[in-house]
Amino acid sequence: MKRLIFKNTLLYSIPDILTKLLPFLTLPIVTTYLTIEEIGLIGIYGLVIALYLLFSQFGLRYVINSQWFKLSSKNKKILLYNLFLINLFLSTIAILVFYIIYNYLTPFVIGESWESLRSLWPFIIIQVFFAGFKGLFDSYMIITKNVSLVLKLSVFSIILNTSLFLYMVITTADIYYILATQALVVMFIGLIHIYIILKNSRYDFKKYFWYKTLFIGYPIFIRSIFNFTRNRYDKIYVANLLGSSSFAIYNFAYSVISSITLLTTAFDKSFSPHLYEKIAKKDTDLKDLVFMIYLYFTAIVTVIVIFTLIGKPFISLLSNDLFNEAYEYILLLFITILVGIPTMGSGHILVYYEKTKLILINTVLQTTLIMFLIIMLSPSYGIYGIIFSIIIGRVYYSGFEFFYSRKLTKIRILDFEIFFYVVLFTITIITKVVILGSTMNIFMVLLYLLVVMRFIYHYKKIKFRGKETSI
Repeated sequence: MKRLIFKNTLLYSIPDILTKLLPFLTLPIVTTYLTIEEIGLIGIYGLVIALYLLFSQFGLRYVINSQWFKLSSKNKKILLYNLFLINLFLSTIAILVFYIIYNYLTPFVIGESWESLRSLWPFIIIQVFFAGFKGLFDSYMIITKNVSLVLKLSVFSIILNTSLFLYMVITTADIYYILATQALVVMFIGLIHIYIILKNSRYDFKKYFWYKTLFIGYPIFIRSIFNFTRNRYDKIYVANLLGSSSFAIYNFAYSVISSITLLTTAFDKSFSPHLYEKIAKKDTDLKDLVFMIYLYFTAIVTVIVIFTLIGKPFISLLSNDLFNEAYEYILLLFITILVGIPTMGSGHILVYYEKTKLILINTVLQTTLIMFLIIMLSPSYGIYGIIFSIIIGRVYYSGFEFFYSRKLTKIRILDFEIFFYVVLFTITIITKVVILGSTMNIFMVLLYLLVVMRFIYHYKKIKFRGKETSI
């Protein structure tokens, strides 16, 4: 099973890595034709899309994850069809909400930048509507472990989108045509998603699945509002109060971390179905899953150490010296990934037992905490204050999930050795950025070598256990 998880993690990673990697590879070209303010506006456009996509999200993936293994093959297809109808209804609601309030809510969120993006409103409607089906499509592909189809369609979408993006940048250097083209690509891919969903559905309207979606989904919908605030309040704050240049630099740092978190997402996509099956079977033998988490942790700290050593010249080369300040921001943002690793899987336990209200409460409290800390710390410490606010919020969120998941099942995924190393790496990164600078590089490398040696030890132990079992 661990080989399947590892294989699927790599396959799931390919399209996501390409999606995040290509913008960095094309950055030297983009900075030649676009100003830093225009690059910032492209990022802010993404905020607008995410804002109105909120109204088309109702926790449909949580419904699939919690119900799929409880249904017969026939009812699985009926569930998929009813979730499509719900998705269609929600996407329609999303574009109606946008049309009614876009001139009021949007300027409040992104400030004066809306004046530069207002003329794109028809394309925002198109992108919001069709992007809404991606979540349902992805959830269906993940729960059925259909890695091959996801990979093919994702790679095709990436190649098409990147090619047209570069063509419009070089030939027009106009963000209106660039973003309009992006919306049309989303529409085309959305139609493919809809076709595949309907092809695998059984056309049978069932009120039960609507009621179930309402029961499971409404806390998630409320949570998604707070989730948006939690994940983007920092960007909104930077854009409105620290200026477009600061936004561009911070957004670059955040994009780098988002690229790294794709490994988390890919691992989670291949890891979660196996965890759900084990929970359903009450199988408490999680040694293989814990080992895979250790492998994932080792991969993350490998990236951190490499970035620590070569990150500065790499950023300088990539951005023509525009984003050099982002180096220390990126190092600190790595901590937001690290602190979630020891309790990985706790959130899935809450989903399986349909404790979406707890997820909602956790998100609301975390969002409130992050907003409060940003307001308190950023006036004195600027972007550093914002990043530390996010780190503290992430620590709280992971702790909450782990505490309540323990009450629901005997399954325990927390590995205290990984927890110990996470604490050491966190202290090392903070000390490097705040106090000692490059002096800490040696200590970080030594700590990394210790992690690698421990990983090799665990790998041999797992391999030996497998041989004993076969004997």
